[in-house]
Amino acid sequence: MASATCANAGRYEDDLLILQFGRLVEVFRDRFEVDQRQFSWESTSHVLEGCNDELGISVVRLMRYGEGDVAGVGLWKHLWIETILVHQTRWGRLQLRWLGTPLASPDQQAIASCEIGQPFRAYHGIHIAVRDEKRGWSKLWQHLPSDLADCEFIRWEGPSRFRVLMYDNHRVVGGGNRWESVIEFTPTTLTRTDGPKTPTKHTPEPTP
Repeated sequence: MASATCANAGRYEDDLLILQFGRLVEVFRDRFEVDQRQFSWESTSHVLEGCNDELGISVVRLMRYGEGDVAGVGLWKHLWIETILVHQTRWGRLQLRWLGTPLASPDQQAIASCEIGQPFRAYHGIHIAVRDEKRGWSKLWQHLPSDLADCEFIRWEGPSRFRVLMYDNHRVVGGGNRWESVIEFTPTTLTRTDGPKTPTKHTPEPTP
């Protein structure tokens, strides 16, 4: 379905996700690995979520999951989720590490997202990229406030200004707070203006 929105430029062949852009090809390989010595396994998969021709971006979701039982450590589980933006450059194609859906500014000269993916934090927080004449898109900012436990993008309010909804520990027992923040950026500065905080309550999921 995503390939159809990408003018059929994406296809799956066995364990490969292949993105075709004219004569250029970008390949992602799914894997399933077993380590018998560590009694562990890990799988890596790629899903083409869609394309935006106006932005020149293909959106690929990567998910890596594994678990095992290590002597002296015990049982462990590992979940890694990130977004890869494949975009055109003057010389070919590049991959931009991201998290969440990239949303374009009114003039389509910037993209942003605000998302937290548990439990790992490598690409979490607020992402901002801008168009680059040579490199297609260049990451301008990745901002992860220390008080941020979750984040939702609300809307753009200008070419370099957008609004997000933030939470601090709203999933823990007793809840936390939520508030709206306005993010404004330039090539050298990023400012965040917080609105008033509103208490939130955590509602435990019903036990089956």
